[in-house]
Amino acid sequence: MSKRGGQIRILVALLFLFLACCQHGTEEGGGRTLTVVAPWKIQGLDPLVSGYVFVRMGCIETLTGSDGKGGVEPRLAVSWEVSRDMRTWRFTLRQGVRFHDGTPLTAEAAVRSLRRVFKRHRLFAPSYTKIESIRPSGDRQILITTTAPFAPLPAYLAHYATAIVSPACLTSDQHGSTLIGTGPYRFSSLKMDTLLELEAFAAYWGQRPIASRVRYYAIQNPETRAMMAESGEADLALTLSTSSKELIEDSGRVKIQSTIMPRVRILKMNTNLPFFDSTDERRAVSLAIDREAIARTLLGNPKMAATQLLPPSSRQWHDPHLAPLRFDPAEAERLLKRNGWERGPDGTLQQGGNRFVVELITYASRPMLPVIAQALQAQLERVGIRLKISVVQGSMILQRHRDGTLQAALYSQNFGLVPDAVG
Repeated sequence: MSKRGGQIRILVALLFLFLACCQHGTEEGGGRTLTVVAPWKIQGLDPLVSGYVFVRMGCIETLTGSDGKGGVEPRLAVSWEVSRDMRTWRFTLRQGVRFHDGTPLTAEAAVRSLRRVFKRHRLFAPSYTKIESIRPSGDRQILITTTAPFAPLPAYLAHYATAIVSPACLTSDQHGSTLIGTGPYRFSSLKMDTLLELEAFAAYWGQRPIASRVRYYAIQNPETRAMMAESGEADLALTLSTSSKELIEDSGRVKIQSTIMPRVRILKMNTNLPFFDSTDERRAVSLAIDREAIARTLLGNPKMAATQLLPPSSRQWHDPHLAPLRFDPAEAERLLKRNGWERGPDGTLQQGGNRFVVELITYASRPMLPVIAQALQAQLERVGIRLKISVVQGSMILQRHRDGTLQAALYSQNFGLVPDAVG
């Protein structure tokens, strides 16, 4: 964080692999049941919070979507256009779409759902998207006006939080006790935060669902997910670690698909602190990190080491003209010494009355984060910087950013939730 309000210094950017294991669904009660296991717990039925699960599972849908190549394609909106002054967007809804309760999707229903999103989700704050108003125009058209031209708006509407839900499951400004969307699968039940059950929606507007029922289990241990796929307990297992992949890839009973995603691990530092308040200190931390070693030994692929925000494999967002970040602990020590940091009796750097001891917080819902934190701890210790690792809830990073108590944090950020680099 900086004194100007929240500047993030990105020193570590390492992509992970998205691994999927797929088999055939099981037959149960006269229909096919598809079982999916993934690490993401479901924090209630609010799409603003857990929409990333509900959209992936085909329960709720957005106006637009990603075409898989960085572009935007139609979903619930079949077309859109912008006014000559580039400030008013007109989205036309698909005909014949019904919510899971049988009611038709209308512009008024979609606007009510979107207004809640624009009011409550930080991605759609006026300072980002410049949204001024949203209103229906007849039964099938939605008008969104911005205070200034904002070309990425259709891409932003592919974000899971904007998924359209029925007015019947919205109570005042809060989300109710059920989930009513328009997708190929409708909500059946949610048990605790680990088991979501869905059933096929016969009146779905698009392609017929491939299974009669779907079960989604939130299981955080990647080895457990891998073994469930290998044993046939799961048909699809998402986000496997390198070690769990090795457990099953030679069995011949699963198919493993690896897809590079624009997800990075970010080291965030509070630049108001005496440890990080100079350019030399921040450069020294960067120079002390061996990204290639972390990518090779922990992620199983040295090419996943990014020397800028994203690596060369993300061609659309990688700038080949930027000089790569390098690993040079000797230069790191020189810069730290130039800034008045000297080794103390135990090898830890000291400057005046300050010892270079920093709390690094991270979370375990992304299993590799604590492991990478330990690698950073070992690497920075070589130049006299001590990290004290605390594994907390992910929400604590934002909370401690806001109250000013954050020293450093390691977290994971997906830059592919919106099919536009601006998003």
